[in-house]
Amino acid sequence: MEKSFLKVMILIFAAMLAAQLSYSQDISNNEKAIEKTVEAQIGVEPALLKLFNRPIIILRSSVFGHSPGDRVRAIEERFSENVKAGKINAISSQQSTEGMLILMDGELLMLFSNKDLDPFSRETMDSSVKVIVDRLEKVLELIRRQKDPKANLIGAGRTLVAILLFAALIIVLCRIQRWIKPKVGSLEEGLDRKLKELGYSSYSIHVNAFAFINKLIYWSISLFLLYTLITFALHQFPYTEPWGRKLGSYIIDIIAGLSAKVVDSLPDLFVVFIIFLITHWFVKISKSFFRGVANGSVVLNWLDPEAALPTSKIFSAIIWIFGIVMAYPYIPGSNTDAFKGIGVFLGLLISLGASSMVGQVIGGMVLMYSRAMKVGEFVQVDQNVGRVMEIGFFSTKLKTMKNEEINIPNSVLMGSLTKNFSRLSKSEGLIIHSSVTIGYDVPWRQVHALLINAAGKTSGVQKKPEPFVIQKSLGDFYIVYEINAFMDKPETYMRVKTELHANIQDEFNKYGVQIMSPNFEAQPPEKVFVPKEKWHEAPAKKDNT
Repeated sequence: MEKSFLKVMILIFAAMLAAQLSYSQDISNNEKAIEKTVEAQIGVEPALLKLFNRPIIILRSSVFGHSPGDRVRAIEERFSENVKAGKINAISSQQSTEGMLILMDGELLMLFSNKDLDPFSRETMDSSVKVIVDRLEKVLELIRRQKDPKANLIGAGRTLVAILLFAALIIVLCRIQRWIKPKVGSLEEGLDRKLKELGYSSYSIHVNAFAFINKLIYWSISLFLLYTLITFALHQFPYTEPWGRKLGSYIIDIIAGLSAKVVDSLPDLFVVFIIFLITHWFVKISKSFFRGVANGSVVLNWLDPEAALPTSKIFSAIIWIFGIVMAYPYIPGSNTDAFKGIGVFLGLLISLGASSMVGQVIGGMVLMYSRAMKVGEFVQVDQNVGRVMEIGFFSTKLKTMKNEEINIPNSVLMGSLTKNFSRLSKSEGLIIHSSVTIGYDVPWRQVHALLINAAGKTSGVQKKPEPFVIQKSLGDFYIVYEINAFMDKPETYMRVKTELHANIQDEFNKYGVQIMSPNFEAQPPEKVFVPKEKWHEAPAKKDNT
C-alpha cells in the first residue's frame, strides 16, 4: 500500500515537473521570438508614411534590403504617379507571403510586412491593414475634393470673407483705441494731480505703464485675430486642413490645459487666499494699534510715539513674511524647478546686496529705539547742523539753517559724533557760548561785566538762569574768557550767536577795551578798539545804542 502510494506521488511530481518544464519552454520560445524580432530591428530607424499631408502608418522593417525610409520614398513616388494618372478611385488589399499588399486602383502601392507590426502592442495584421486602407480612402476622397473647382472656389471665397472681416475688426479696434486714448489721458492727469497732492510725482511712471498696457491689449487682440484668420484659411483646403486643425487644437489645448490647471489649483488657491486674508487682518489690527500709540491714545513705556509708525512697518513686514512662508507650499508651481530657480536667483541677489542694506536698516532701528534723536529735534552731525525731518530705515534727513536737505546714511550716522540741541533745551536750557581773548591790562571784573551785559542785550537769551563767564586759560599774552548764556529755542542758535557776537563787539568798543584777536606778539603803544563815534561809519545805519 505504501509502495503504491509512493509510486503515485512520484508520478504526480514527475507530471508537474514536466508541465512546468513545458510551460517554461513555451515562455522561452516566446521570449526568443520577441528577441529575434527586436534584434532584427536593431539599427533600423522607423519611418512615418505621410500622403497628402496625412499620416498613414509607421514602417519598422527593411524589406528586400530597402530600409523603412527608402520604402516610404518609393511609396510616395508611386502614389504621386497614380494621382497624376488619375488612379484615385479605390484602395484594396491582397494577401502575400511577405505580408499584405496594398493596391491603388488595382496597382501595387505598398507592402506591409509582418515585421512592420509593433511587437510590444496588441495590433494584428488585419487591424493594421484596415487602418491603412481607411486612411488611404480618406486621402483619395480629399484629393478628389481638391480637384473639384467648385470646392476650391468655395474655400477661396470663405477665406476672402474672413480676410475682409479681419480687416473690418482691425479698423474697429483702431477706432476703439483712439476713443479710449483721451479717456486714458484724462485718467492719467487726474491720477497725477492726486499724487502731487500727496507729495509724489510719478507721472512718467504711470504714463509709461498705461501706454504699455494699451499697446499690449491692442497687439494681443490683433495677433489673436490674425491667428484665427490663418487657422480658418488653412481649414478651407484639403491639403492644408491638418495644419489648420493643428493650429486650432494648439490654442484649444493651451486653454484646456490652463483651465484644468486652474481647476486643479482651486483648493490650494483657496488656502492661499485664506492665509493672505488672515495676514491682512493681523496687519490691519497692528497698524490700528501702533497708530494709537503714535497719536497718544495708547501709552507704552517702551515705545515712543515717534517710533510707533516705523515699528508698525517692521511688524507688518514680519507678519507678511510669515504669511508668505506659510502660503508658499500651496502656491501653484512652487515645487517646479523653474520656481525654485527663481527663488535661488532672488536669494543670490539679496545675499550679494543685503550686507550694506542690513547695516543701514540696523542703524535706523538703533537710532529710533535708542532715542538718540527724534523727528523735529535740532541736532548736529559732524559739521552739519539742522532739524531732523525723517528717520528712515536706510537714511536720516536733516534740514539745515540754509534750507538745505541733507540725506545721511544710517551707517555713517552710527559712526559720527552727534549733538542734540533740543533734548534738554526745554527742561534745563541750551547754553550758547563764545570766547574772547583780553590782555592782562584789563581788570577781569570789567571783562566779566562787559560779557554779561552783551548777553543780556541779546534777544533769545534767557534772564534766568543768569549768564556766567568762565576764564578758560591764562595765556602768555592774553586771558581767554568764555561767556555762557541760556536759551530755549535751539532752532535760533545761529541767529542768537550772531547777535551775541555783535553785542560783545559793541560793549568792548563802548568802554574802550581791546580784544586781543588777532594775537599780538607785543603790546601796542595805544589801545586797539573802535570808538563809539565811528560805530556807524558808512554804510552802517545808526541805531539807539
